[in-house]
Amino acid sequence: MTFLKAQERTKFQAESVAKAQKAVEIALAQYKGGIIDLTRVIQLETTLVQLQDTLALAQGEIGLGLIQVYRALGGGWQIRLTGCEPTILTSQADQKTEDGAEPKQKSGIRSGYGDAQRHGEQEQETTKETEKKTE
Repeated sequence: MTFLKAQERTKFQAESVAKAQKAVEIALAQYKGGIIDLTRVIQLETTLVQLQDTLALAQGEIGLGLIQVYRALGGGWQIRLTGCEPTILTSQADQKTEDGAEPKQKSGIRSGYGDAQRHGEQEQETTKETEKKTE
């Protein structure tokens, strides 16, 4: 809801800013022609700056609204600081085994590109163990 309202508000604010800029241009021309005094020009420029500030706030609300929509739909962010390390689900990270060690991950819970490499390494180890037993 905030996202849609922010878009509408931004549209109206952009129109207000455009009209205020036009008013400042006209006022400057009138000032140069001696029709109005400098105080009126300064007042219009102050109004323009305030409208531009309000427009910037409305544009920021669009981004915040998008974030709210994304979170409401179940999205989230995971920042990876070191390459393709696997991530552990929060529910597993909170669990501890009886000896206080971290629980082992079940298959299919890991994520990251390193899984295929680890799987290949595990197969190599299993093959080496099998070869040793057969010798």
